[in-house]
Amino acid sequence: MYFFIGLFIFMALVLGMNFCFLLIGGVPFHKGAEFSPVRVGQRTYTVERFAVGVSTSVFGIGWLASWFYFLISKWSSFMVQFDTLILHVSLQFIASVGLILSGVAIFKQWKRRNGIFLTSMIILFGSIGVAILVYGPRGHGESIFMYLLGMWTLVIGGFLTAGTYLLDRLIHKTNA
Repeated sequence: MYFFIGLFIFMALVLGMNFCFLLIGGVPFHKGAEFSPVRVGQRTYTVERFAVGVSTSVFGIGWLASWFYFLISKWSSFMVQFDTLILHVSLQFIASVGLILSGVAIFKQWKRRNGIFLTSMIILFGSIGVAILVYGPRGHGESIFMYLLGMWTLVIGGFLTAGTYLLDRLIHKTNA
């Protein structure tokens, strides 16, 4: 339980800082002017692309880690309710791998990066919505924690990850 709380606080802080970096136009303590490219190793990224790629990757990796931990720690409960939870858990796994893949696609500038991102976010939010409405407290964890996990995903993950993505899209639409 403490692993989840620590992981979700860490993810919320990273996603929040990343969203603020995009709003202020650069990474603090980074040499260069506002909206100057961010240099990571040998590669250079725009602030927007860096913010969107990092937030998507962090959200995907954190979500995948939390689900693996959740399955390992609650394995016996999961196996008892396997028939009802397998679709939800499968969709969560697909969404987290999709978010990691979309983070890579954003950094590598793949042509289908927007579609990958939107598909993985729709799968994630759809799965969470189904879990809150259908399963409710019957999930394989404590009932209040299951609701908090779903609400955290919708609010923090949705607002900060999708918000960073949408803000990046708005910046590029107005500059084009």
